[in-house]
Amino acid sequence: MKVDEFKAITTKIAQNLSNQGLVTELLTQLNDDYTTESTNRDNLTTQTGELQEQIKGLQTTNMNLFLKLGNPVPDKVVNSEKTMSYDDLLNNWDKK
Repeated sequence: MKVDEFKAITTKIAQNLSNQGLVTELLTQLNDDYTTESTNRDNLTTQTGELQEQIKGLQTTNMNLFLKLGNPVPDKVVNSEKTMSYDDLLNNWDKK
């Protein structure tokens, strides 16, 4: 239910308070729509949590794979007083 639809129904209820049948019907519609939206929100919250857990798992797996396959730059290059450049990383990549 859109906000405009909700406002239209509440306005109609306020204008027809003497018509008990119509008011009951409109309130039932609001109740049903609220229940649907609440259920949708709960489902989306659950899905978001599941996706966040999957992302964390993929990040961990990716990092483990990177560390397993990666060839770290030698400590002497990292700890030198010379500022490392992109070329330093590329040049040391092939050295084993």
